[in-house]
Amino acid sequence: LLVLFAEKDSSFYRSLQKGRYAEKCLLLNPPGISEADLSAAIGSRNVKVVALPLRGGFAQRILQLLAEGGERIE
Repeated sequence: LLVLFAEKDSSFYRSLQKGRYAEKCLLLNPPGISEADLSAAIGSRNVKVVALPLRGGFAQRILQLLAEGGERIE
C-alpha cells in the first residue's frame, strides 16, 4: 500500500509507521505538498492522506514521477 501524507507529524502517520502493518506500507511525505495541494490533486477538500494499492500501475507511476522530481502537482 502506498500512502501519501500531507502532514508527516500526524498521529495517523506515526501509527502506520510503527504499527503491525508497517512493513506492508510505503509511507511518503512528498516535499512541498501541502494539504491544499493534495486536496486539489484529488478534487476534494481537507484531504490529508491518500492510499493506493501498490499492485496497480497508478501507484507505480506516482512513485516514478516522484523519483524523477516531477512537478509538485502533475
